[in-house]
Amino acid sequence: MTYHIPGKTFLVGEYSALVSGSVLGLGTSPGFDVQYNSKSEFKFPFSLQSPAGIQWQKDTTVSFQFEDQIKVGGFGKSTAEYLSALIPSLEKKSNDKFEDNFLEIRNNYIHDSEISGARVSGLDLAIQCYGAVTYFDAKTATCKALNWKLPSLEFILVSTGIKVKTHEHLQNIDLKKISHFPSISNSVIDFYLQGQTLSFIQGLNEWTKFLTSENLIHDHSVQLQSTLLKNSDILCAKPCGAMGADVILVLCELEKSKSVQHKILELGLTVISTTKDLAAGIFQQISNTQRGLYVG
Repeated sequence: MTYHIPGKTFLVGEYSALVSGSVLGLGTSPGFDVQYNSKSEFKFPFSLQSPAGIQWQKDTTVSFQFEDQIKVGGFGKSTAEYLSALIPSLEKKSNDKFEDNFLEIRNNYIHDSEISGARVSGLDLAIQCYGAVTYFDAKTATCKALNWKLPSLEFILVSTGIKVKTHEHLQNIDLKKISHFPSISNSVIDFYLQGQTLSFIQGLNEWTKFLTSENLIHDHSVQLQSTLLKNSDILCAKPCGAMGADVILVLCELEKSKSVQHKILELGLTVISTTKDLAAGIFQQISNTQRGLYVG
């Protein structure tokens, strides 16, 4: 059996996730393929001290092959590794209980990460579990998978070729100094949920400027963002990932997407995914499998 763990990108709410803020995330393909088999000889492919290693040691009978389909770093590889060790236990649960059990899954992931010396919000894992446009509502502490609500816009995910180690970066964040972040990011999320295209674009640009002013955007990404915004067809260029280092999310009008992607490629950058690549999360895939609707 093969599962396709989607790549993960925070659309809005990174950092806010650490201090009880809401989040919008994108689950996209390509992502990470994990294939389970019954081979008797199996060597765990990741560090045993990582969250994935700690999870796997709870059930060392789990054997699998893991393949990174993105191959540029980032996009939630470490959480995909964790899920590769976790999925067999999820398969044993009733297909209508995933959402009820996500709080437990998230807390276990946070706990395993703390053992490995990492600070996480657990919402990066949520994006890969729920997929598509994942919305975490901080008020109710619940997640849901949404469709893309802004049909006149296209998002384009661009790899920068640079990666900051997320866990190490978050370990140095002073939570008191970012406690006010949700008051800014939550309003941007509301614009999205209400389908207010122009307000969302403006809000996402303001959120990006705010993160830059807080010194939470890598200098290289700031330079790339500036270069991209010289193209008047690009409505927003938002650095994503730890320090906004590894991914730039570009927004443009849907009808201008092909020309914008061409310009991006001319800059020597790599387009990884667009709106059409939104992908189902692991919960939906397992549920489909249990119903006999999915064969991987």
